[in-house]
This record gives sequence, structure tokens and C-alpha cells, in this order.
Amino acid sequence: TQNSELRTQNSELRTQNSELRTQNSELRTQNSELRTQNSVLSTQNSELRTQNSELRTQNSELRTQYSVLSTQNSELRTQNSELSTQYSELRTQNSELRTQYSVLSTQYSVLAFLIPHSSFLIPHSSFPMIPENIRSKINTLLDGIESDHNVRILYACESGSRAWGFESHDSDFDVRFIYARPADWYMAIDVERKRDVIELPVDEVMDISGWDLRKALQLFYKSNPPLHEWLKSPIVYRDAGPCAERLRDLAPVIYNPIAAHHHYLSMAGNNVRNYLNREQIPRKKYLYALRPILAVRWIEQGRGVVPTEFQKLVEGTDLTPALIDEIADLLRQKRAGGEIEAGPKLPLIHEFIESEKARFESNPPTSPGNRPSVETLNELFRELVSG
Repeated sequence: TQNSELRTQNSELRTQNSELRTQNSELRTQNSELRTQNSVLSTQNSELRTQNSELRTQNSELRTQYSVLSTQNSELRTQNSELSTQYSELRTQNSELRTQYSVLSTQYSVLAFLIPHSSFLIPHSSFPMIPENIRSKINTLLDGIESDHNVRILYACESGSRAWGFESHDSDFDVRFIYARPADWYMAIDVERKRDVIELPVDEVMDISGWDLRKALQLFYKSNPPLHEWLKSPIVYRDAGPCAERLRDLAPVIYNPIAAHHHYLSMAGNNVRNYLNREQIPRKKYLYALRPILAVRWIEQGRGVVPTEFQKLVEGTDLTPALIDEIADLLRQKRAGGEIEAGPKLPLIHEFIESEKARFESNPPTSPGNRPSVETLNELFRELVSG
């Protein structure tokens, strides 16, 4: 019986031993899995440390870049402050120049009142022309045009009221120029479609634009009056090479007085219709109508190319002393005032403009006959482009 009990106990112990072995095997499996998980976690931890190290490096680089940008920003602020100071100084200088101009205009008005009407205009060159700082700025802008557009500026001048001789103290600067491109630019089948004008953005001080040489010569052949006025402008900023001189020499041969007659009469008509029928008439509009009327008289009298300066037109077109006196007074008002000054009708000037305009319109000019050959201009074009 005891032996049987021992056997039973032994069997139970074996069973328990087997269960313990099974549990031990499971524990070993779990321990292996834990070791695997621990290895994965160690790997992840290592990767996180690497990423953390990279982020620290990036953070350090960003701090360095921020420091550099802060330094650059500080330098830019300093430069901006210096530019603001320079701009303020330039504005002060401009104000002083305008004051000086106003004083000179007043002095001129007194002198003009005292001298006879036959010499009512002091020659334009005796007046302050272009301040040196403005001339320098214009030449800098012209240099920039040559560099930005890969062109050569052959001729540049002042046009408009300053060239005509009746600018106000706040008149802008109308700069016009003729330029040439490299010869290859013209050797293209679509050259007619290429842009042949260069214009800078217009502001309250500067209005700068120019024509390509090919366009300028085509318009010269058609006797374009503004181009002839450029070539005879008393204010020249740049005259490189023979372009302007050669065109002046050719003007008496090429010039078509009929085309100029139509241009100036149309200009006078536009100003009369748009401005001279008002109660208050802008003073400069009288001058802008009077000048083309005098130009047509100049052409009618067979004097050739119309001069640019207003004074030459007044002196060369046989006006009455009373009309000259009223023109002189108008010029004093224009120079002493601003661009927007207006006033009542000026009876002598108004009647003169209306009557001459009506006379010109009722007696249109006849055809000038055969046009000269364009070959001379073709030769000049090839010479200037190749040069």
C-alpha cells in the first residue's frame, strides 16, 4: 500500500516537474521576447539620440544664420537711415534751388518790365539752365539705359517747355534721346515687330524716353517736327558721334514744310478746342497754342526748319509791339507761377491765335513736289550702326 502511495506521489511529482518545465520554457520564451523588445528599444533610443544630435546641430546653424541676418538687417537699417538723410538733404537742396529760381524769375520780371518790348526776352542761355545735380542724375539714368538695354545713346537733349524757353519753377524735365543697337539686332526678318522705343517710368520730375535710330531716321524722312526740335534743342545732355550733326546738315534737303505745317496747325487746334474756350485759361495752354501758330507763320514765310526756342519764333515772325508786350507779360506770369496757374482771356493773344488759325485753315498749303531719295539716310544708318 505504501509502495502504491509512493508511486502515486512520484507520478504527481513528475507531473508537477513537467508543468514546471513547461512554465520554465514559457518564461524563457518571454525572456527572449523581452530581450528582443529591449534591443528594439535600444535601437530606437540610439536613433532618437542621433536625431536629437542632428536637431541640435540644425538649431545651432539656424542660430548662426539668425545672427548673420540680424547683422545684415542692422546694416540695412543703417544704410536706409543714411539714404533717408541723403534724400532729406536733396529735398532741401531742391527747395533752395527752387527758391533761387523764384528769386531770379522775379528779378527777371522787374528787368523785363523796364526794358523795351523789342528785347523782352533775355537769351535763354542767360537763365539758369539745368542744375548740375539734375544734369548728373539724367546722365546716370542714360548710362543705366545703355547698360540695361545694350544700346548706344547717340544723342540726348531736353525737349518741351525748358527747351522752348517758358518753363515754370515746377516744370518737369523732358529728356529725349536717339539710340542704336548692335548691328545683329537689325539683321532679323521680324525687325519691324521689335520694340523701337525705350521709356522710363514717368514721375513728377523726370520724363525720359527715346527712339531707336531706325525709327528716328524714318521719322526724319517724314519731317517729324518733334525730332527736328530735339536736334535744335539748346539743352544737350549727350552728343556722341556724327548722328545729330549729320541730320542737321541734311535737314534743309529732307525737310517737308507741308508736313510740319499740318503738324503745328493740328497742335494749335487741339489746344484751342480743349483749353481756350474756358472762363479761366491755364497760362501755359496759351503758350502751347501760340507756339505752333507762330511755327506755321514761320513756315508760311519760307524760313525753313522751325526753331526750337520760342524767342526766335517771336522775333522772326513780324508781330505787332502790342502783341509782343502781351506775350512778354504772359511769359513773366508763366515763369513766376506754377504749371497749373490760370486766369482770364488775354485779348490780343486770344484774337491773334483765333484769326491766324482760321486763316491757315482756309488757305491750306500745296504739295511740296518730289521727295528726296531715302538712300542718303540708308547710308547714314549703316554708318552709325557699324560704328
